[in-house]
Amino acid sequence: MCTVARPAFNRWSKVVALSDVNYHRLIGRLAVEYNIGTFIKLTQFYGGNWRRAAIVIVTVLSNSAHLIKDLELGLKYAATPPEDDDKRPITLSAIARGLHFSRESVRRQVAELMNDGVMDRVSNEGFIVRTDYLTRPDVEALIRYMAIGFVDIIAQLKLFSIEYPKIEGATPIVIDIELLERPPIYMITRAAGQFLFNCYFDAMSNGDKFYEFIIEYIVVKHNIKTIVLEMAFQYLASNDVAPDEHRLPMTISEIAEAVSISTSTAYRHIGRMIRDGRLVKAGAGYIVPASRLLARLDYLERINGYFDATMRALQRFVTIDDLLLLTAAMKADRRP
Repeated sequence: MCTVARPAFNRWSKVVALSDVNYHRLIGRLAVEYNIGTFIKLTQFYGGNWRRAAIVIVTVLSNSAHLIKDLELGLKYAATPPEDDDKRPITLSAIARGLHFSRESVRRQVAELMNDGVMDRVSNEGFIVRTDYLTRPDVEALIRYMAIGFVDIIAQLKLFSIEYPKIEGATPIVIDIELLERPPIYMITRAAGQFLFNCYFDAMSNGDKFYEFIIEYIVVKHNIKTIVLEMAFQYLASNDVAPDEHRLPMTISEIAEAVSISTSTAYRHIGRMIRDGRLVKAGAGYIVPASRLLARLDYLERINGYFDATMRALQRFVTIDDLLLLTAAMKADRRP
């Protein structure tokens, strides 16, 4: 059984006056942090091969996208991956188009994944990720990590004393979580994965490059380490960002370690980013300049839109309060 404690939930209230725009940007910032951490985790899991990781995840999402809309099947496979017969295959061309990869590079990676027992071809319809692969303990641990991290976006808002609103019009078919044999990690991760790649597609469609996208937000997070909470709220509430002199520079070795790339690869990406105005040298390291952050605020607002859409889909199945309880239960029991 999935046993969880049921404390009395108090409504969270805003303790700082944030405009609707800045409230959305705060959620966007928390969501971007989740995305970056998850991208890095996935890349590390697949031996530093981001293309391999992306192909597996996009195939899983395509195989199960209909489960988010189909209430009956969605509930059936809330806590387990769907059987192979209930998956929707995806073609090589669709994978390449969605990820902005060449078809030939996708073909090579998929051939390797099939040899490794990760993917199968389904006649002429396309490819699926095998259920026996998804139920491997190490893969389930990764799926659990993604589920916990996604719901933690809402939990982190509680640290700011901000309530994530129940989306109007969302009438959940409430899952009785105490009757489940296992937490519905697949249901949560399907939604989280769709959110993750909506954000990725947005960035790539606007001309971003994967590692430079990751580096930029890793450096942003490092730069604001020294900014205390009160100052962060001050900048957030005033529709401003901290000036460059308040930012903690990040060294090349720290960037390479955080992103799991070599220093030579990091130098190559950083050189391009400096030319594009995305990074500037500061002392012994690098910062993302305030001008760049102000130019990216619209991206945070779009991220919040993707997050709202994902939460709307999840709230068809389970309430926000129960999502938070499930996360607490999963954190207490990390076993797959």
